[in-house]
Amino acid sequence: MMLATPRRPLRAIAAFEWVSILAGGASALIGVLVLVGWSRGIDGLRTILPGLIPAIPNTSVAFIIGGLAVMSASRERYDERFVLITRVLAVALTALGILFFVEQAANIDLGVDLLLFGNAVRAIDSQSAGRPAINSAVVMLLDGAALLVIDARTARGRRPAELLGGLAVLVTFAAIIGYMYNVRVLYSFGPQGHMALLTAIVLSVLSLGVLFARPEEGVVSLVAAADPGAAMVRRLIPPAFIVPIGLGALWLLAGDANWVSREAAVSAFVGAVVITFLTLVMRAAVVVRNADLQRDEMILRAESARSAAERAADRTNRLRRTAEALSSALTPIAVARVIVSEGLPALSAAASEVAVLTADGNALDLMAVSGLPSDVADAWRRFPVTSRVPLADAVRTTEPVLLDSPEEIAHRYPDLAPVLERVNVRAMIVTPMVVDGRPLGSLSFSFSGPRAFDESDVTFTRALGQQCAQALERARLFAAEQSARSEAEAANRAKTEFLAMMSHELRTPLNAIAGYAELMELGISGPVSDTQRDQLGRIRHSQRHLLGIIEDLLDLSRLEHGKPADIELGPVPIHDTLGNLEPLIAPQLKARNLSYIYNPAEGGLIAYGNRARIEQIVLNLLSNAIKYTAPGGRVGLSCGLHGGQVEVRVSDTGHGIPREKMDSIFEPFTRLEMDLTRTTEGTGLGLAISRQLARAMLGDLTARSEIGRGSIFTLTLPINAPVIADQPPPITPSSSMIAVPRDAIPLHRVRM
Repeated sequence: MMLATPRRPLRAIAAFEWVSILAGGASALIGVLVLVGWSRGIDGLRTILPGLIPAIPNTSVAFIIGGLAVMSASRERYDERFVLITRVLAVALTALGILFFVEQAANIDLGVDLLLFGNAVRAIDSQSAGRPAINSAVVMLLDGAALLVIDARTARGRRPAELLGGLAVLVTFAAIIGYMYNVRVLYSFGPQGHMALLTAIVLSVLSLGVLFARPEEGVVSLVAAADPGAAMVRRLIPPAFIVPIGLGALWLLAGDANWVSREAAVSAFVGAVVITFLTLVMRAAVVVRNADLQRDEMILRAESARSAAERAADRTNRLRRTAEALSSALTPIAVARVIVSEGLPALSAAASEVAVLTADGNALDLMAVSGLPSDVADAWRRFPVTSRVPLADAVRTTEPVLLDSPEEIAHRYPDLAPVLERVNVRAMIVTPMVVDGRPLGSLSFSFSGPRAFDESDVTFTRALGQQCAQALERARLFAAEQSARSEAEAANRAKTEFLAMMSHELRTPLNAIAGYAELMELGISGPVSDTQRDQLGRIRHSQRHLLGIIEDLLDLSRLEHGKPADIELGPVPIHDTLGNLEPLIAPQLKARNLSYIYNPAEGGLIAYGNRARIEQIVLNLLSNAIKYTAPGGRVGLSCGLHGGQVEVRVSDTGHGIPREKMDSIFEPFTRLEMDLTRTTEGTGLGLAISRQLARAMLGDLTARSEIGRGSIFTLTLPINAPVIADQPPPITPSSSMIAVPRDAIPLHRVRM
């Protein structure tokens, strides 16, 4: 709770900073005018005020030096260049005070009295001509010393300059009072001259300028500050000066005129002083009470501002939590429940509803309701978007609807007012849910009492509506994607099942063809000529080729439905597996006139996988390398350990694979040569099956290539079986919302 006004330079202190500048300027100006009066012989400028004795030139020089020093001291806090100026002028003023004091106290002439306008000064005052009074010298000395130590501190924090300046003000004020009441002892320190009234006034102003050169520090801060105490002091100081002085003047005037007796004058003076000070006390009480009222008002404003800041912070946190929760909300009902659960406590609402526009845009469905009876929710499961209700109006206009009292509800929705009154709804705020300028529905919060909605309420509900709209659109897109995925998966399953069925159906006649061709080749059905034997060999070659395609189709079908049953994973010695492959590809290498380089792996290198499937993948990669490498080229096989995994690399010096086809070569039925002029056989299933087999063994198959320099295919396999962490059970958030079904018949109770 804020109990005090912060101590900082406010407008009051900023205004008092001008006191020292004005005081110094006035003092310097009067000093200049007096010197001009002496130089030109103008009596009016020597006295400034009519009826006073002239100020001597030496005193006017002190006015100028002191005024400039005070002005410089008030500016040195903002510009360090003034520090030196202040010090020089303060030394000069102090030196003048000391010089004049020594002359008066010791009654000696140091030769400076008549340096300025000596003849003119001697003609006016023959006794101590040109020599300031001793009390004037004391004030000059005090002001000069105060300016020299203006920023010095004592152990208790008080500045010596404040004490010196205060003494100077007392001396000058006493002289002014002495002139007012004709008490010589107050303006003359002994028989050797006295302080002139003009000198007393100017030096008093100059001394006040010294005190106010630092208005934010010391006793002066009690007057210049912006707190209520300073305001009271500023109001009481003028009467404290004016009233006693005025009453004293009236007493003397009445006594001189013999208007009243001594006893009556004393009685009147005492009564006037009592009444005056009672008035001042009452005025001070009013000031204090007003200050207390202002303080209480400031406390209330601070409490209100703090509450508003806390409420804003809470709503910001709720919006953040809402965004996080909505990221996992994949259905409209889940989205609505998140919005309602965060919005109700943030607005201190009693009920909330989320309505979503139907696909045809003609009606609104309630997705979630909280705080309303189930019969009311059932009655408004679905209603036309043309209904005269706040939820529908917000959708049609895409603008918030604010109903702050029962009277406002009855005025705008007379048919709906009885229903809301029955369920204790006295105020409502409804905001549309809009995405890309397209309304998706509306969100409302209801209150059991009147509510004055401010800008923060509108902003918060609009943000909730925006988040809800985006989450609903995300849920719709997710549902559409899931539906499309399901349809695609169903189509893919139908295709795979068809391929599997046809493959099984084709294997039987193909096996029969192979069997009969073998019987004919053995001569069981009669002698076979060389031409017939060659033709039977072609038949068996074509049969084996077609059977390989069918086996590939079956492999692909099994892999797309999950890991085949024959892939049992375990440790596989890499060198023993890869070292036995060369005899299997030797005929192809010899037919294509290719060289084969095998860099054997370390004898102890073990991979985690299936040996038969690893051989199948590597043989397929070697066959492809042989097919796509021109005669005279080179095919290589190597293996090693990299990044904690086993890498088997098959390289060739073929023509390479274009960059734009690097991803598509692993798709089923994809070949680099797809025209009628292709020179190699194949269905384009080998790489697709190889990658799926690699991934079924928890590895991968990748490729990199450069046109004209060949390709490198890398089979990556783990070394050890991976550790599978236990999955935590899914957390289902509880909710007190009423999930409103979509298929109920609405009960319309308002006109369209």
